[in-house]
Amino acid sequence: MNFVNREIRCDGCGIVSTPEHLRRRVERLELATRFRPIHIDTLILYPAPPERREDYFYKPAQSRDERSLLARAFFDSLFAATGGDLSAGRSEEALLAEFQRAGSFLVECCECPSSDSGVPVADFAARTAPAIWRRVQFSYKPKRILLLSAALAPLIRVFRDAGWKENLLLRDGHPIDIPAVNDSAAFARFRAEITTALSAAAPRAKASKT
Repeated sequence: MNFVNREIRCDGCGIVSTPEHLRRRVERLELATRFRPIHIDTLILYPAPPERREDYFYKPAQSRDERSLLARAFFDSLFAATGGDLSAGRSEEALLAEFQRAGSFLVECCECPSSDSGVPVADFAARTAPAIWRRVQFSYKPKRILLLSAALAPLIRVFRDAGWKENLLLRDGHPIDIPAVNDSAAFARFRAEITTALSAAAPRAKASKT
């Protein structure tokens, strides 16, 4: 009997995938779904998940040392900027549950790391824009969208053309860039820029209800 080798492509990045690649994607989806708010207030978009499994935002670390310094700085910055309580001794699972209760949800444009998909980060937004818009419109349905990374600039026009101009949270008309290195000053600016964007959106949200 002849068997035909059937290529299996990943729904997240489109490449011909190994079972391990698919398993890792499913694991990330399950972790994120666990902490997805029922009603999303702020959808936070960034290019792609990190290569290291331990650095994935929605994977609660048992020890803070499990995350790389850069991933830990990103994790802490998002919580600080969105009003999370980073009191000493709190578990990451408790922090993620708090993030969920606040209505915040972090989502990648490409569901697989750049190193796996072979897609340059700079191309993520252009390649995934139609899929991202469908997910926003029919699945996430957020009140507002925060874009992280200059690589997501092409999405601005997509959302504005779809009538979401007032729902975009930007910095001077541009996405808020994620620091590329673990620099405390850079991450302090990163937190401040997110906080400012969220604060500016609050009056608009109140006005829309009146």
